[in-house]
Amino acid sequence: MITKTVAILVAAVVCILPLSAEDEGPNPLSPVLVSEVTAIRPGEPFWIGLWLEHPEHYHTYWKAPGIVGIPTELDWKLPEGFAAGKMLYTVPKRVSMAGINAHGYHGQTLHMVKITPPDEISGDSVRLPALASWMCCWKTCHPGFERISITLPIDKKAKAPLWDSRWRPVFEDARAKLPTPLTG
Repeated sequence: MITKTVAILVAAVVCILPLSAEDEGPNPLSPVLVSEVTAIRPGEPFWIGLWLEHPEHYHTYWKAPGIVGIPTELDWKLPEGFAAGKMLYTVPKRVSMAGINAHGYHGQTLHMVKITPPDEISGDSVRLPALASWMCCWKTCHPGFERISITLPIDKKAKAPLWDSRWRPVFEDARAKLPTPLTG
């Protein structure tokens, strides 16, 4: 109980930092949804990624950041019949906020989510909206919330995935950096 109380107090102090430090302007992070495929196929799962490009020195947080920070998350508002899996995070790095170590990300980062469409989809395209939430920190912290979406064409005739040549390698790289269970 005491540990939880301390964590809440530390998080509250870190969240207040932007109010007392010099103003660094608007939130420095602009999350974007990207797709591993150029078109989706009814009934065939595919991967969407939350792409983050952190400005120099800034970081965001992992799903279990420690006693400071707020995890980066997506709250999906998918069309009927679509389902989203859990967000997959690559292995985090150590980040520091106000001298406190936490788990998070610098530079370019992709968090992945498997989307499963229904077996039948009407129309030529589908819009997949979500509410992104994050905390981007350096000298100050900037909580962020933004409604984002991606619209993908539907290809009912394709026999194989239609890979996006730009994003597929980024997804493959992120898969290689996913945490693996300890064996022993």
